[in-house]
This record gives sequence, structure tokens and C-alpha cells, in this order.
Amino acid sequence: MKRTAIPTNTPTVEVLTPSEADKLRDSQGMKLIDKLVQEKVAEVLAARDQFLFEPFFRSRQEAYEIRRLQTVPERKVWAVRFERRGCLLCKTKERPHGAIGFCAPCYAKVGQELKAIVSELMKAQAGAGK
Repeated sequence: MKRTAIPTNTPTVEVLTPSEADKLRDSQGMKLIDKLVQEKVAEVLAARDQFLFEPFFRSRQEAYEIRRLQTVPERKVWAVRFERRGCLLCKTKERPHGAIGFCAPCYAKVGQELKAIVSELMKAQAGAGK
């Protein structure tokens, strides 16, 4: 019978039983995966109705690109809604339409509020990253 030598650079496989630390890591990993899945589901559900509000909540450049792709009726929907029902915030029809269903003063007010919220969130995110 001929003997064959096993090369020394052959990888070896070692079977280990999971330790308590591995179990804990797996548990935390599953929590992270669950959290990410829940966030993704929320994003998908929000995106499904998002097209109604385009170009709502977009940067100026994104809003311009969306408007360029929209049909004329899609571009006029907020102005017509304003004519029929008034401002989304104050309900008046007396002032001129500003944008996205708001009269000019309410549009400015909501814009300032949203910018302040974004600023707060950015500061909170920067503080959490420390």
C-alpha cells in the first residue's frame, strides 16, 4: 500500500460550538436586520403615494427635472386644487397661489418651518455620530 503525504498548506476545517458571545452577536445582528427591514418597508409604503406630491419635498434641481418630465395636467394640479379649495394651511382663496397648494405667505412660512426641521435633524445626526 502506497502512502500519500498531505501537503502542509492544505486548509483545515475546525467545527466549533457557538459560545454565549456568538449567540449574543447573532441576537444583536437579528435585531439590526429586523430594524433595517422595518425601515425599508416604511420607505416602500411612503414611496407608493409619493408621486401625488411631486415635486413636493425635493431639491430645486430634482424638482426642475421632475417638472420637465411631467405632463401639463400634472403641473397644473396644485394651482387647480388651490382655485377650488383654497390654501392648504389657512384655507383662503383671497391671496395669490404661491406653490404646491399654499398661498404665498403660507408657502413661505411652511418652507421656513421645514428648513428649521431639516437643520435640527442634521444637527442631531451630527451629534449622534460623535
